[in-house]
Amino acid sequence: MSILNRLKIADFSRFRLISVLAYVFLACSIRSFNLFKDMKYFWILCALIGGVLLVIKNNSIENKKYKNKIIFFDVLFLIVSDILYFYINIPFIIKDVLFIAMIVIYLLKYFRLLFNGKLLKKD
Repeated sequence: MSILNRLKIADFSRFRLISVLAYVFLACSIRSFNLFKDMKYFWILCALIGGVLLVIKNNSIENKKYKNKIIFFDVLFLIVSDILYFYINIPFIIKDVLFIAMIVIYLLKYFRLLFNGKLLKKD
């Protein structure tokens, strides 16, 4: 039995908490790493914690159809937010507005699937 199989979360409230913490740690670390460069080791640690929580969250999704889509959009979210904060040269307030809009739209769709019970039920 692998370690990922032992880390599956079947309880709804724990799954919801892990989901929220994963996105908070990842989003805050990506945004703040660019803003507070003198605390880079702290933000790298936060990103590492968020990445581990994201792996646990994605491994706990039972529905294969949604699992693949959510993993794809999680990776896409991370790539787009990295490109937005590190490679696009626009004012920081515009970056924040685009980032907040992107994360709100994604999380609304994700948590709607979660609260409708489609993620923790098998196919």
